[in-house]
Amino acid sequence: METKRGGGAIVTGGSGGIGKACAFALAECGMDVAILDQKREEGLKTAEELIGLGVKARYIQTDVSDREQVKRSVARVYDEFQRIDVLVNAAGIVSPLKYFFEQTDDDWDRIIRVHLYGTYYTMKEATPPMMRQKYGRIMNISSIDAFAGSCGRANYVAAKCGIEGLSLTAAKELGEYGITVNAVRPGFVVTPLTIARGYDFDAIAQTIPRQRMGTPGDIGRVIAFLAKEESDYITGQIIAVDGGLSISGSGIANELSPLKG
Repeated sequence: METKRGGGAIVTGGSGGIGKACAFALAECGMDVAILDQKREEGLKTAEELIGLGVKARYIQTDVSDREQVKRSVARVYDEFQRIDVLVNAAGIVSPLKYFFEQTDDDWDRIIRVHLYGTYYTMKEATPPMMRQKYGRIMNISSIDAFAGSCGRANYVAAKCGIEGLSLTAAKELGEYGITVNAVRPGFVVTPLTIARGYDFDAIAQTIPRQRMGTPGDIGRVIAFLAKEESDYITGQIIAVDGGLSISGSGIANELSPLKG
């Protein structure tokens, strides 16, 4: 069996990083791809690159934390593609590193709304077409931080834990409609967001059993597999793609150093 060719996919946060890699992985499988993202210039450029692969691709400027924007954007995708077969929730933002007791309501709310509410809103809008066609693949990007916690990022960790819980529940509720729902839990991946943090990637790689950092492509390849009909019996799973980082120890001293600096 092959990926359901000719179907339509939505990738939130698809203008860069992990989201962009997921968009390319799906396009390379023959799927039409809609990118829902706030970064207009990067989103338009990515859509043009995807079209070069011989598929339809659209960029729709969307703040996934806004319910009405998501509703309109998903409706536009369905009108054009006539199907929504795959949904990948990869949209994300970062906030300043702060102890949880120093975080403000704004720090908390913005992260929760983009990551958790954004995932909920897109799932809510994309699910009805999937239910009607008795087929769908939903993949939500979580983080190793949902497993191990992360100093200075309590808001982000809480959001990712919520995404995993939502994914498991939706998998139970949607299974009878031919829809699978899984969470993909990346480890330490080199992206513009992690580069901006100023991490010592060489030092981190030494703590990972595979002895290298993750790449967006590592995540994209797993997303491509989960989009395939071969994955039909995989649902309600939290799939770690971390090079073994989750079994290598906490490294709490290194995590605390940016907060104490």
